[in-house]
Amino acid sequence: MLRRSVQFFKQLTKLFKMSETLTPTATDKLVEETALKRPLNLGEEEITNSQEVKKVKLDEEAPPPMLGRPDRPRKVALLLAYCGAGYYGIQIQKDYPTIESELLSSLVKGNFITQEHADSPQKIQFQRAARTDKGVSALGNVISLKIPVDSESVVDKINENLPEQIRVIGYIRATRGFNSKNFCDSRTYMYMIPTYAFAGVEKMVSDEYRIDDESLQTLQSVLNKFKGTHNFHNFTSGIKPTESCAKRYIISFEAGKPVVEDGTEFITLVVKGQSFMLHHIRKMVALTVSILRGMCGIETVDKAWLHDKMDVPKAPSEGLFLYQTHYDGYNKRYGADGIHDPIDWSNYKVELDEFQKKYITSHIVKSEKTDRIVLNWLKVLHLHKFDMREDQEHKRTTKQMYDIIKAASASCKSDNSSNNTNQTTDVETTTPVSSKDCSKQTETVENIVSSSSLDMENINPTKDTQITAADSSHDNTNVEIVNNNSLIDASVTMTTLKTEESKS
Repeated sequence: MLRRSVQFFKQLTKLFKMSETLTPTATDKLVEETALKRPLNLGEEEITNSQEVKKVKLDEEAPPPMLGRPDRPRKVALLLAYCGAGYYGIQIQKDYPTIESELLSSLVKGNFITQEHADSPQKIQFQRAARTDKGVSALGNVISLKIPVDSESVVDKINENLPEQIRVIGYIRATRGFNSKNFCDSRTYMYMIPTYAFAGVEKMVSDEYRIDDESLQTLQSVLNKFKGTHNFHNFTSGIKPTESCAKRYIISFEAGKPVVEDGTEFITLVVKGQSFMLHHIRKMVALTVSILRGMCGIETVDKAWLHDKMDVPKAPSEGLFLYQTHYDGYNKRYGADGIHDPIDWSNYKVELDEFQKKYITSHIVKSEKTDRIVLNWLKVLHLHKFDMREDQEHKRTTKQMYDIIKAASASCKSDNSSNNTNQTTDVETTTPVSSKDCSKQTETVENIVSSSSLDMENINPTKDTQITAADSSHDNTNVEIVNNNSLIDASVTMTTLKTEESKS
């Protein structure tokens, strides 16, 4: 230990003596030589502070924001507009023409992506903001994906290989994690429809029909019923009322001003919501039309929120198109950071208006003038009940079921006892029902009453047979007409009611 201490002090003394031998002139020379090894070559400006030198070098070498290797794929948001006529929606479907298949094919031809990426779009983080159904158009759908944007003619190169009714309007560089679907706060759709669709069912309408102010006020009052958060399970398919996804939030639902296109007055319904389900908007429009025409009351909208499955019609797809997608949350977080651009397409308003007028609005007007899409749909609208479906109808009581079956049984027994060969039954083919056939029906009815079970083999196969008979207890007046289908429905419902009564 002592030896190490002695060695340490010897080295320290040696260093001290060496420092004394360095004269001021030698020290200045050493500093000068060190400076020559690191020359400050900054042109006219002489900077002696090392921190300032480092800052200048970083500023000179740093590339502008959002730039880098020009050939490297970058996440972008494409503004896509299209007319859905002739396509089976936007999503890729095997062996069917879709909007996405056309877009991916164009990207391959333009050398933006490879065929492998087109077959597996998830590899380029491909995503759509909204999925449109067959025949539905879009003016402001947004596609997020990764493509190289080293050229100023990106939009032109993509559109070169696209049909005229599908156009990429523009693109915006986005963050790496941008997803056009998940970052979309809300969506705005429009539905363009002739105003004569809202005329009363008793009115004779034509292209000269013009909607009045009172009908417009009634229309707006019905649209207001859809605003807010509701259970929209009756306005789609495959969704149960107990599922959380059935609840959707409608922000606004407004009726625009009527306009005359090619001699026919049209009105545009504008709906903005957080998200929409399959056939959601088309069913809301159809129910609104049914209420304005007097086929059901406005209270039907309130009934649709209940858990019972309701028969709600569906409007044609030709009048529906996606107008705009909103990214308020994304723009608030990234749009003002000085690096990223907000997802805002206001600079393309002229191009969007031209495309809407040339391809979307003209197609809606033409389809109505030539094919009468809405007019033909109105002709079958009365076939809907606007009530609970038959598979969930429980309005008939047990007594009503027994009365119907008892009346049919009494009718057949009366025919057998009277042996009146001149009496016939009303059949669509005007063929009389024999006493033998009636006897079979009577036996079947009695079996239903006694066992409350349905035996399809024992029912007379004669289709749509209607029995008209006299009941002696009511002064030979005609009783209710019952056909085979009514007996089947009655027996099934009666069996269900009996089961429910036994459980209770």
